[in-house]
Amino acid sequence: MATLTLVQFQDVADSLSAAYDRLVAANATTAANDVRTGAANNQTRVVALAPDLIEALIPGVNTAAAQAVALTKAAATIFGDAVRALNRADVLGHAGTDAFLTALGGTVLPSYAALYKAVLGAQAIAPANIAGPQTTFGAFTLTAAGAGTFSGTGGPIDTATHGPAQAEVVTTTAIGAAAITATLTMLRADNTTASRTVTIPAATANGAALAIGATTDRYVDVSNITVTGGTAGDAFSVRSIAPRVGVF
Repeated sequence: MATLTLVQFQDVADSLSAAYDRLVAANATTAANDVRTGAANNQTRVVALAPDLIEALIPGVNTAAAQAVALTKAAATIFGDAVRALNRADVLGHAGTDAFLTALGGTVLPSYAALYKAVLGAQAIAPANIAGPQTTFGAFTLTAAGAGTFSGTGGPIDTATHGPAQAEVVTTTAIGAAAITATLTMLRADNTTASRTVTIPAATANGAALAIGATTDRYVDVSNITVTGGTAGDAFSVRSIAPRVGVF
């Protein structure tokens, strides 16, 4: 049987997250319309998959579509079949959602984790597999070329509730005429460190973001920053990359 890719899984799970979020919103009319839209979009996503995946997933997705307007029902009832279908070992190629996410290095949104627990009870998605809010780890302001002040800010990510995340450098001023090479001591969830280097080009605009490594490079904090180059007054911060936003 064909199995879902991480992106295919996240497309459907993120849509269910958005619908679940809307379901508990105050505006029930908007909620009903958006949940219907999400259910219809998930039907379209699923029917484009391999035939055996369609057979496995479409009954659960159709249930969500049929019950989308029943906002007085519990979320676990409305979305239960869809969540259980997405948790099937034959659909994922792994023994459930948590194993699938761990093996592929993926995450779900917090609202999907809450919905999953509401549906499956004692089962829960591990914190390491739940995306957290964007967190600013630290900041650096240059006082001269190759020198400056590092300050820790909002980190670390609380690994009791969320997993580590890919990080980025973001400029907090326009960068002067000299490029900056920043050496970052990044902290992993297991308390080991990794030295990463990011070059900020000369004349980079304020607010520009540069990813630190690949999507598989995930961190909970930055413990130190040193620089070469740059101009007095240049400044930047290091933060986790914002998690995906669920779309209907």
